[in-house]
Amino acid sequence: MPRPLALPLDALALPLRQALPVVARCGAAGLLVDAVGPLAPSELTATGRREVRRLLADHRLELAALACPLRSSLLATADLDRRLERLRAACLLAADLGPRLVTLSLGPLPEPAALTALPFRQAFGELAAYAEKVGVHLALSAGAEPVARLAEFAADWAASVGIALDPGLLLMRQQDPSAAVASAAAALRLVTARDVRLSLLDRPSADVPLGQGDVDWFGLAAALEAAAYQGWVVLRGPSPLDAPAASAAVAFLKRLGI
Repeated sequence: MPRPLALPLDALALPLRQALPVVARCGAAGLLVDAVGPLAPSELTATGRREVRRLLADHRLELAALACPLRSSLLATADLDRRLERLRAACLLAADLGPRLVTLSLGPLPEPAALTALPFRQAFGELAAYAEKVGVHLALSAGAEPVARLAEFAADWAASVGIALDPGLLLMRQQDPSAAVASAAAALRLVTARDVRLSLLDRPSADVPLGQGDVDWFGLAAALEAAAYQGWVVLRGPSPLDAPAASAAVAFLKRLGI
């Protein structure tokens, strides 16, 4: 069954107001935005938030998720309170704007014994409880660590914390995207549709249009079906993503039933 498709605002390289008609015309149902710049929680007043909701409704679009990029790993103890406060503000903004999903990266996980001893663990538990209180889910972006291990970490906070998968990134980190979907099936909250051409002796890894790289899209589609995943799929390609490229990518995913 096809899942709702979204485009990332940063890849479109357009302000929100100009990006919305592009998203609507290419056949996507929503948008992923970063909680930075004009869309940072501290910058969006109550009036600004109402305006964002109105603009989305005018174009019959939704926000798929709110990404909260951090300058340093959430596992670093220095300035942890400041980063957690930023995430709490992003959770409240997500509740106001509607996606009710905030994506974030923990950074590389330390060994399990060290992880349980981190002061971070209690602080993160409080963040997960706050997210649940305001009706928001957290999605941890899978990176260098095995996805099964990240899913095990997320499971400690039950349904309030899940996983966001990027098959292109996983492939570059020598992980099988389809196997990762199976490992994270119960916790899967967001999937990025991204294709990459892996590095060879004479070329580096690079983002390429969907279907032109090394991601096994048929295998990924089957894995998502087996996992009964019905959440958002966020399309990423070589940036900037213009309207023709976005339309072609949306059509590609719809043909696959993703």
